[in-house]
Amino acid sequence: MSDLAEPIDVQIDGERYAVYTEVVKGVADIAFKRIKDEPLSRSAKGAIPVLWEDGLSGGMGYGRAIKGGPTDAYAHTVGVDNHLPGLMRLHGRRVSVSPGKPPVDANTDFFESTQTTAQAEFFCGSFTKDTNAGIVTQSSVSHGLAEKPRVMLFWWSDQTVSGTVAAGDSAGWGIMSRTPFDNITGRTASWASEDNVGTSNAARKIAGIAAPANVSIAFISPSGADGPHGVITNLGTSTLDIDWTDNNTDAAIIHFLAIGGPGVEATLSAWALQTSAGAKSVTGVGFQPDVCIHLSASLNSTTSASDAKMTMGVMDASGNQWSTSIYSQDAQGASNTLSGSSGALCLNGIDSAGSAVTQSFVSMDSDGFTTSGLANANDIVMTLSIKGVRALAGKFTKKTSSGNQAAQTIGFTTEAFMVASTQDTLLGGTSDNHARFSLGGASATDEVEAMCWTDEDGQATTDVYGLSDTALAFEMTDVTDGSEDSTATCGDIDMETAGFLNWGAATGSAEYIFYLALASAENVTFMYGASGQRTTKMSIADNVITVEEQVDHGNDASIGYGTEFEAVQYQPLGKGANAVKLTAVTSSTGDTWGDAGHTAVAYTTQQDGPDAKLAKGYSASATTIANLVALSSDGSTFAGGWEIGDLTTDIVRMTDSGTSFYIGKEDNLYRADPTRVSEKITSETDASPSHGTGTVAVQGTDVAIYNHGSSEFFFTGGRRPDNISIDTNPFNQPIDNITHEPVTGTYLEADIVGDWKYNLYAVTESSTTKTYVLASYWIAQLGKWIPHSYDRLDGWARGMKVDSEFRLWTANNGTYLYYQLGKDGSPDAGRDNIGFGAASTTYYCYLPEIDAGLEVTQKRLWQFFILTRNIDTTCPVQLIVHRDGGAEEAVGPTVRTSGLSKRYWTAKDTATRFRLGWKVVTTASYTPASSDPQVLVLGSRVKSQADTAGAYDIMIDTGVAYEDDEPQATQEAKDIRDALLALVNDKAVAVTDPQGNSLTLWFLDVSDFLLRGPNDDKKVHYIVRCQAEERTTPS
Repeated sequence: MSDLAEPIDVQIDGERYAVYTEVVKGVADIAFKRIKDEPLSRSAKGAIPVLWEDGLSGGMGYGRAIKGGPTDAYAHTVGVDNHLPGLMRLHGRRVSVSPGKPPVDANTDFFESTQTTAQAEFFCGSFTKDTNAGIVTQSSVSHGLAEKPRVMLFWWSDQTVSGTVAAGDSAGWGIMSRTPFDNITGRTASWASEDNVGTSNAARKIAGIAAPANVSIAFISPSGADGPHGVITNLGTSTLDIDWTDNNTDAAIIHFLAIGGPGVEATLSAWALQTSAGAKSVTGVGFQPDVCIHLSASLNSTTSASDAKMTMGVMDASGNQWSTSIYSQDAQGASNTLSGSSGALCLNGIDSAGSAVTQSFVSMDSDGFTTSGLANANDIVMTLSIKGVRALAGKFTKKTSSGNQAAQTIGFTTEAFMVASTQDTLLGGTSDNHARFSLGGASATDEVEAMCWTDEDGQATTDVYGLSDTALAFEMTDVTDGSEDSTATCGDIDMETAGFLNWGAATGSAEYIFYLALASAENVTFMYGASGQRTTKMSIADNVITVEEQVDHGNDASIGYGTEFEAVQYQPLGKGANAVKLTAVTSSTGDTWGDAGHTAVAYTTQQDGPDAKLAKGYSASATTIANLVALSSDGSTFAGGWEIGDLTTDIVRMTDSGTSFYIGKEDNLYRADPTRVSEKITSETDASPSHGTGTVAVQGTDVAIYNHGSSEFFFTGGRRPDNISIDTNPFNQPIDNITHEPVTGTYLEADIVGDWKYNLYAVTESSTTKTYVLASYWIAQLGKWIPHSYDRLDGWARGMKVDSEFRLWTANNGTYLYYQLGKDGSPDAGRDNIGFGAASTTYYCYLPEIDAGLEVTQKRLWQFFILTRNIDTTCPVQLIVHRDGGAEEAVGPTVRTSGLSKRYWTAKDTATRFRLGWKVVTTASYTPASSDPQVLVLGSRVKSQADTAGAYDIMIDTGVAYEDDEPQATQEAKDIRDALLALVNDKAVAVTDPQGNSLTLWFLDVSDFLLRGPNDDKKVHYIVRCQAEERTTPS
């Protein structure tokens, strides 16, 4: 509305006319108006919402225009999972690995196989030192294992008679570790304190780092002079030799715990404590340890030093730790001795002033470990790191009377243990005014060893005792007279059983005893990817794939689809190379592969009544068609084969459901039985090596799936197969301005788990391939599969397998990868999810093209709204639209916060048909493992609009005529109406509106005379009402 200064005019086809203005209280409303858009529903006020409020669980494939409004279906997605009602989210996070020799774009098989060899074995035993003086070799010492040990832990108290207490001048610990290449490393820490002298005489030493190198056993005298030093040599599968230097004639008992096995790795490191407070990382171990054992003598060189100071500590991968230490001061008139222990430190060295070292566990790292503590002297620590065992460090208090020690909570069945104590009822750096240490071990009830060493405090004449016992698992002696006051045998090697220590005698004190429980690592199940000419063995831990080894089967190999038969995995290598079989699986490298003695292109385990047989598909020679099948009861001797189907096409894949035997060939799906009868199930006319790669069966049924180009057949055994391809949906058609949509692609490998089927579906466009991972759900009530586009991979992808941990595997562009599925086989892993999407990636969700119920009526797009959850700046959502098959257009700025967001069209807002969608472009800061962006509801509001640019309502006042720029006397009103009436249904004419805008209008109607007024001018006006539509050209 505007103030009326003079009559308002409009120019129509070169003539000027007055526009009626309704003047009320001096304010005029000009009667030249564009007609407002009509709502889609005439009964509604305003725009009608087009709403997707229940998600898109109805499935994909609805790309072309759908008459009416939204459904619960969608066109397709790029990396968006829509299978859950009311929820749209990114696909599950991919976990991938790139092997040194990558998989190739060829038939790719996956299979699982579990380790068949023990991870570790243990033996606790002892031997007596050679008694020949000087430099001698002690030969053929039994280590008790059936193979070369990886680790040997030694301990001794310089006693020669088992079970007899005597003066205990010298004691020590030692370690030997062996690499897979038989390189032996040895380290030792020993101490001595002289018995029965008036002035204490004590010393300590570490050995093995400097010459003589790799010493694992060493004795010293109380004055610090070298005693016998032993280096392990000629380590064999049952015995070892020891090269002794400075040997003496004592037949000292040396206890040991040997650890071996193909799964065990060990590294012996020497490192220096940090000299300022903070963390200390040790690298170069070569693996992430399961357990570490630390030895220290509080020395920064290999030269012996006064005072007997020694620390032994343990820490496991879970952060459990303990430490024990002793101290005997040299040159004292009255002995000054201490011992201490901690359940919260892995090193707790002490000296005359008290605690000298307080080091605690931080982490086990990929190439070592990290500890942390206060500022220390740069003392050398010797650490044995072990991988390939289960280990738990812990503590308990001794039973105060004879009988069974209570069972401990370990979490696994122990196969060996070590126990240590400073024989005190308190924990602390210097909790005991005596130097006391007990160490025992067991690997079976009759494989036990124990020692004890004490140095009494405050004595004018020193009082030092030692004891070794080869029939006890643990012992403690009285510090005053050396008598055995607590002794224990091993009643059960399992520490979770009461009586693992059985006390024959026990003091009434509840002394702390620390333990290291050991067992073989659990047998590991590995995933194998077989592609081209190689098989890749992979382990999975904490959602990290590790390539354990790759086996190259030779240039003539062309891997097909294999099977497990009688606990042996058979892998076909094609027509040109003998098949192979996997007969033994180790914990890492060194699996045993054997020659199967025949060629094969495919295998399956075929059920012949109650008997299982190995079925092979094969050719008579390397140059003939592989259309033969033969059966074997033992995997090596095959009965005469029979032909399957067309004589010109190869067998690709075979499967047996327990009730039916299916053969997928290059041309069709066939069913056979042991009577050598076969029948063709499908009736296709073309052949390709990719046909049949997705042949799978549902166990216990007659159901089979067979892929053939862009078709996928579903056979239930009782009627002809149904083509369940996404292309059988008439709405699944190519989409303008969207590339690589899942239409007329190629089905490849598949797998079925529960009610879910997973397929690879490759689409090649402009020489570029994208491969969809399709997830389809079986609805029994409808008898149909509901497909979803779960993810889209760049490039080729081959192989599809759901493993025993519900991981969905495939190979893609040189990598192996998996997604974590739910326990029901669905894409939703629930609380077991490992995250969603990936960083720096674009994801799309495309909705169907719709007409909002008005098929030929143009619409004006007004508002686009979306309800989101877990959205932030690392995963912004952009709303998009394709209008009438046009290019992608953004609708407003990105959505960067969760909740209800609205975006409005400000331009390019008209369409007859339109396709809404959304995309997420994750940033480099996006964290898949902890992010889960979701879309809950989305929709738009639209209005109908005429198929012209606009409709106008114009009221001409016949009471005023114009000549030049001035109003003139009234003409006959009829002349004005006649002039306007002559324009109706004639060509569109040029119009200048009251604001001076140029229009091209087509006049549709001119009314009879209408009366309006009186207005403020007290006059009645004769009005002619004109209706017109805007045109872009005067046609």
